[in-house]
Amino acid sequence: IKTVTSDVSNLAVGDVVTYTVLVSNTGNVTLDNVSIVDTLTELDGVTNPQTLASIFDSSSMGSLEGILQVGEVATYTVSYTVTQSDIDNGGFANSVFASGDSPEDTKVNDTSDDNDDTDGNTEDDPTEITISEDPSIEVVKTVTSDVSNLAVGDVVTYTVLVSNTGNVTLDNVSIVDTLTELDGTSNPQTLASVFDSSSMGSLEGILQVGEVATYTVSYTVTQSDIDNGGFANSVFASGDSPEDTTVEDVSDDNDDVDGNTEDDPTEVAISEDPSIEVVKTVTSDISNLAVGDVVTYTVLVSNTGNVTLDNVSIVDTLTELDGTSNPQTLASVFDSASMGSLEGILQVGEVATYTVSYTVTQSDIDNGGFANSVFASGDSPENTTVEDVSDDNDDADGNTEDDPTEITISEDPSIEAVKIVDEIIDNGDGILGAGDEIIYNISVTNTGNVTLSNVVLLDLFEDFNGNQSTLTTEFVDASQSSVEGTLQVGEIATYTVSYILTQEDVDSGGIKNSITATGESPNETEVSDVSDDGDDADGNTEDDETETVIPDSATQGNPSLDVEKTAEIQDNGDGELGVGDTIIYTITIENVGNVTLSNLELEDIFQNIDNELLTLTSGPSFTNASLGSSEGTIQVNEIVTYEATYVLTQEDVDVGGVKNIVIATADTPGGEEVSDISDDGDDTDGNTLDDPTELIIDALFEISILKEVNEETPVVENNVIFTITIMNEGDVTANNIEVSEILPSGYEFVNAETTLGEYSESSGVWTIEALPVNAVEFLEIEVKVLGDGDYENIAEIASYEGGLDANENNNIASATTEPLCLTIYNEFSPNGDQVNDTFIIDCIERYPNNRLEVYNRWGTKVYEKQGYLNEWDGTSKADATIKEDDGLPVGTYYYILNLNDGTEPIKGWLYINR
Repeated sequence: IKTVTSDVSNLAVGDVVTYTVLVSNTGNVTLDNVSIVDTLTELDGVTNPQTLASIFDSSSMGSLEGILQVGEVATYTVSYTVTQSDIDNGGFANSVFASGDSPEDTKVNDTSDDNDDTDGNTEDDPTEITISEDPSIEVVKTVTSDVSNLAVGDVVTYTVLVSNTGNVTLDNVSIVDTLTELDGTSNPQTLASVFDSSSMGSLEGILQVGEVATYTVSYTVTQSDIDNGGFANSVFASGDSPEDTTVEDVSDDNDDVDGNTEDDPTEVAISEDPSIEVVKTVTSDISNLAVGDVVTYTVLVSNTGNVTLDNVSIVDTLTELDGTSNPQTLASVFDSASMGSLEGILQVGEVATYTVSYTVTQSDIDNGGFANSVFASGDSPENTTVEDVSDDNDDADGNTEDDPTEITISEDPSIEAVKIVDEIIDNGDGILGAGDEIIYNISVTNTGNVTLSNVVLLDLFEDFNGNQSTLTTEFVDASQSSVEGTLQVGEIATYTVSYILTQEDVDSGGIKNSITATGESPNETEVSDVSDDGDDADGNTEDDETETVIPDSATQGNPSLDVEKTAEIQDNGDGELGVGDTIIYTITIENVGNVTLSNLELEDIFQNIDNELLTLTSGPSFTNASLGSSEGTIQVNEIVTYEATYVLTQEDVDVGGVKNIVIATADTPGGEEVSDISDDGDDTDGNTLDDPTELIIDALFEISILKEVNEETPVVENNVIFTITIMNEGDVTANNIEVSEILPSGYEFVNAETTLGEYSESSGVWTIEALPVNAVEFLEIEVKVLGDGDYENIAEIASYEGGLDANENNNIASATTEPLCLTIYNEFSPNGDQVNDTFIIDCIERYPNNRLEVYNRWGTKVYEKQGYLNEWDGTSKADATIKEDDGLPVGTYYYILNLNDGTEPIKGWLYINR
């Protein structure tokens, strides 16, 4: 049995069909040498046979290929790739021949069945695959040449594409190309086509599946085509399938955007486009035209379309320059046509020439000239009327459309104005400035060739800063007695106007004044003139403004400032000038010039008396302006006030005070910078110029010293502490202080500690870099009291900076001890541990003539020394009863000390403890 196991619907070239072959042992013995032969043919079962390769897959009982046990089924797979020939033949058939040997070498065989008895065939029948034929053809015709602006003789080229859109090869492929008028039926003609190529290389007449054949068709345009507005073109394509089914198609234009997606003709539309153009130009001299002069025109009428025109005519109309007033028709004379056509006929591109003449009148001059337009018309072969209004053939005027041929006659109106300062009336201060009155005289002359009406004056007044205003002029008279507003040719009208100067005018540096005189000609042409100042001696002979310059000067002199800075002390509550007091500075700036100043700025330079720069606590801050000006502006005679504060510091007191100056700067209206340095407002100090605002602080300078000792009667060899106290009892910081603290000979230095500064043991100087006001600092020196020497310790403030000390008597202090002497320490332990190893008698060095004798308890002398100095270490140094240099035993001994100073010897007991 052979069955198809793959999808065979819609088979195409290259698709793979897969079969399964089942071979069964239906006998009663095992078969060997089992094999199959698979043969594929056309559907008739005999044509074009070919053997297909089979693959053994498996056996249901596990036998090897070629062996079949009883009832066993062997499975084979066969594959086949579809060809175009299969499709062209409508499909293919497939049969398998299976054979095998019995154990007795009996051969058995079978031809495969398709396992489908529903077809009425229950015997062995081939496994057939039928492929339905679906022939189809499609043709498209497109224009491949430029069909815009087609003219007679132009060649239109088409490309015809014929496609095999079916699934079988086509033969006998042919086309018929028919051209008609645009209605698709009129005047049909067959066009010759040329086979170009086929996309798969087939010969003409053959189209493989998917193949496209290309044809070229050409057509030459005739005048009839243009007259008919174009033409249409369709191609009929046909071909035969392998089963001789004929397929056909009518060409489409490949343009679905026209709304027609079916087969529609390839159309070429040719617009008739009739057109006419007329130009009218002046051919005579029209300069300085006068009444009676004749103006000659040439009129050119052109056929600018693509068809011949008939019934060509012109109408020539002359009007005033507005194009509508007082129209009249002028007579025209036909001269010729460029291609020889009679009057009224214009071939394509032909130009007809006409002549027109006109005599100038006074009305034309009064109206400033006249305008002339020609209306031309004609009919196309399809009776489409075309027309045009003439152009003047001058695009340089910016008008490229149809514009009238205009002749302008200049009437040349003109006016001239002069304005002069007639008089300046002083306000009584003798200075040109605010409040003075200026009186102007104005003359206006008609310098043109026509009478002017509606004569008016605009008097534009402006200060040198550009601030403008308008003055009202007063009419006085006219030289030819015309009423106000009218000026005859050559007539002069006189006017007057006055103006009172303001501070703003003075600030700007002056004023300038121009009159603009305007008037209208009879044709309402407006003429104007800006006045001249009537003074050509200044080198300016053109219209220049009437200027009045106001110098930057007045009774106060040049523009200037006066700055004053005063100080007021606000006490901090202690009743004394010093640290914590607030200085309130008031800065007043007065404009003592004659012009308003702007951009007022202050630079406040604040220093101590040593010229070190300081920073104000606040300000300077704007407080008010006496005339109400905003900050930065100061009017003439205005006083602007600022305020600043400063809280005094100890450093200020230390250096003796502070000083302050303010530099004020501002700009004049003309851009000149003026400035002033503040004065302190106090001329009683003999300085009447700008001098700093100073605050001198005469502060008390007072430092003192104390000295104490913690034990006034110390035991010799004990330590005592001297405390030196230094105090700043003044108002000024004391700097670079040196206190001399040199130990006397009765003491030995141990260490020193200070709350401020440093103490040098070697130099005996306590140095303090700065001692603040009210500061109390200490130096403690620990010393060992010696048995002999000077015991008075003196400390003295040796040097300092910061002022003159108010009381130098307290700059030295001393402290003295009275050591307890001849104290005899009656026990010692000479064991070599460096502690209490000798017999000590305080202050024994004071008595160099002393004599010491020591006895044991039996009365034997064990030690004696003339000039004893605490060196006995318990060694026998006397009687031979005890070996010299032997250490005496522990025990009690008796001593006798004779000072040899006239006093009684000192006697007592001592104990040696080792």
